[in-house]
Formats: sequence, C-alpha cells, structure tokens
Amino acid sequence: MPVTITTQSQMQRVRKAIKFCYLCGSLLTSGRRAQYGCNGEHVIPQALFEDPPATDAWRPILDVHNECHDQIKNAQGEQTAILLHKAQLLDGDIADQGWAGNLKSLGLVLHAEYDPRLGRTLYMVKGFGDAHNAVLNWVRGLHASVYQQYLPLQMKHKTHAPMGELFIPEPGDTQHHRIGPEVFHEQKARIARTLAAVTSLRRFDGLRCWGGRCQYLCVWIKKKGRDHMCVWGLSYDGVADYAEGTPFSGSPGWMGMYECVRPPAKRTIAATIP
Repeated sequence: MPVTITTQSQMQRVRKAIKFCYLCGSLLTSGRRAQYGCNGEHVIPQALFEDPPATDAWRPILDVHNECHDQIKNAQGEQTAILLHKAQLLDGDIADQGWAGNLKSLGLVLHAEYDPRLGRTLYMVKGFGDAHNAVLNWVRGLHASVYQQYLPLQMKHKTHAPMGELFIPEPGDTQHHRIGPEVFHEQKARIARTLAAVTSLRRFDGLRCWGGRCQYLCVWIKKKGRDHMCVWGLSYDGVADYAEGTPFSGSPGWMGMYECVRPPAKRTIAATIP
C-alpha cells in the first residue's frame, strides 16, 4: 500500500507526530540543541514556489532546532539552489539581470556558451555542487515526512541535477576533461526510467502539494536480495526549465537515490531498476 501525503491536514498530523529534528536526528525537546529552541521550517524553500494555486496551496513544514536551521539549512548550498532556480527562470541575458553578481558572491561562476547546433546561448553554473547538498536535505525532510523516520546525512547517496553539470578545468590542469551538459549518466537514465515506470503503475510513495505542482516520488528497489535502496524524484514549478536547451530537455526535475540501513517498515517496493 503506497505511503503518500496529499493534503495539508495529513501534513499537519505528521508534523505533530514527529518528535525529532530531521536535520540532526536528536529529539526536539531535549538535548543540547534543544536549549536554543525549535521552529517550523519549510522543507523545500518558499522561494522555489511560484504563484499559489487556487486550492491546495500548502507546503511541507517540519519543526527543526534553530541551531540546525542556522548551520545546515541556512548554508551556502541552500542559497545556491535558490539562485540557480531564479537564474534559470529569467529571460534574456542573465548577466544583465544581476544574478551573475549574486552567484559570484557565493563563489560561483555563471558560464555562457553559444551552441551553434541549437542556435542559442546556454547558461550553466560552474561550482554549484553545494546545491546538491541542499537538495539532499530537502529529500531527508521529505523522507521524514513520508515515513516519520530520521534519514542520516552520512549515507550512500547520489543526487542528479535536471541539467548537465558543468566542469571547467583550471588552466594547466591536464588531469581532467571538460564535462558539459551533453553528458548523460547511465545511472540518471535508469532512475528516470524507474520513476516513469512506477508512475504509470501508480506504485510509489511520496508527497504532493501546491495544487499538485510540487511532487516528490520515491520507491524502494531490490538489490542483491535486499530492498534498502530508495530511488526518488522531485519536481516543482519551473524545475523543467533548468534543462531547457540541453539534451536533457523534458527532465522531470531533480532525482537520485540513497541507501537506508534500516528502511521503513511500510514502503513501496519495486522489483528492480529497468
């Protein structure tokens, strides 16, 4: 039986039921971190949500320690992910919109490259790997919401961005080659196929909010006789635009996988990765 959250009342009940901080795993009301208090925190940043829908305009909120919020959620990766989102949604010359300066202040570089095959300029961000850390924390919060279980930060995992990720070697670097948006890892392709398959069968766990425009899907995969690996996908307003103009056009959004030593008892299991 799929485990899903689709209404605000469900999410509110889950928030009350969870007694731990999903960022550190400690109890919310006891321990060293608890002395600094705790507050409700948006699992997925508010800045990623566009105009509210006519109905079902709610977002997942969980309580976390204030200290954890300041140290983990309010870190560079979170800002990187938000700026990446804003930059991709802008029309025209991004460099003239002020976002290039904001990215630079975070130690990132906005890279523009004209692609003659497509007849347009592709905008990519060099050094946005920290955004992966932010998205992983969103997934940890979503895991806590769906399964009411703490997902440790130290685990085997892989996060794939919607677009190609740019790596430009430094001058004189002969150890690496340039990786552009044309690179499509087989792992990402297999994850995409898995999510498409379980979606067509409606056999997945997850959370849907913001009028259905934000959706988290996850399913557990059998691997070497064990079913401790979770494959997930996250989509929200505008995330598909990240891949516009690249070979990944049509990408459903962020996706990835993680292994859980003690997977939740109630979860949806798929046979294997297609």
